[in-house]
Amino acid sequence: MSIAPLKPNSSYNPPLECPLCASHAIISLRSHATAPVIQRWRQQYGADVTAYFRDLEVFTEFGCHECGIQFFSPATTAAKPPLYEILTSTNLANGKYYRAQKWEYDMALKDIASPNPNKPNGAQHLLEIGCGFGDFLSLATSRSGNGRLAAEGIEQNPAAVLEARRRGAAVRHGDIREIAAQCAGQYNVVCLFQVLEHVPDPGDFLRAVCTVLQKGGRLILAVPNTTSFLRHAWNILDMPPHHMTRWKPSVMAQLTRLFPLQILRVHNEPLAGVACTQSSPREIHGRGPDSAVGGTALLAGSYSIWLLRAYIGRAVR
Repeated sequence: MSIAPLKPNSSYNPPLECPLCASHAIISLRSHATAPVIQRWRQQYGADVTAYFRDLEVFTEFGCHECGIQFFSPATTAAKPPLYEILTSTNLANGKYYRAQKWEYDMALKDIASPNPNKPNGAQHLLEIGCGFGDFLSLATSRSGNGRLAAEGIEQNPAAVLEARRRGAAVRHGDIREIAAQCAGQYNVVCLFQVLEHVPDPGDFLRAVCTVLQKGGRLILAVPNTTSFLRHAWNILDMPPHHMTRWKPSVMAQLTRLFPLQILRVHNEPLAGVACTQSSPREIHGRGPDSAVGGTALLAGSYSIWLLRAYIGRAVR
């Protein structure tokens, strides 16, 4: 089947700088047609995402020469809370979107339990950003045992906030960027599990995260690792409006240059944690969704978790 060349958007202005490091050394990597994405969302999730693309025929993936991040543009294609309400509307029955057990939860709990030389005997105040139904908050509280951990969350999906509160979790509705100033230095543990890749402006977002983190506190980040098996699959959730950025180890290492953070530990999901997705051969090789032939792509070892410490003596830039 012949594929027509993608047409540029007549009213679209490309980004001027990287959303993570603000460098102007950015290049266009590839363009994606919006029509197949809109169609797949309707087929898989019964969701109409047309409004996120407005009159765009294509959206573009860029790369930054300075920090290495890959990001999608325009940023206006990023999902809003109503889309996450759709994704979680059947979650209570099947647990597919907000899963109660994740590999990164166990890794994070081990890191939280390990001694913090900056606060060896004090109580811990934990914030989870993008906490969903509050499953990790419950796990962290129950495993602390001695009552020395106060855990709370912030979440933009109003349906998830209501469910988390119904389960007894202390969760507020909102955006970390909106509350950072009033919560400056309040938390000595901040966790983000598969959140950062959804954010179209990760630089501003991480500055807000560093603001609420105490000096010497711990930041635990879990992101999809694009150097893993993920790179072989055409995944509708790994592009706008769901995902807006793509991360690999070399990009994560740049965080110590851009923010007042030091890397303490890195965990990579073991290959034993195998997940499968139904994909076509064309999808597995990254060629798009235009094949009806079924196949299976292994997405084992798809996630990395990074434990970082807020560096004492440096201000958030």
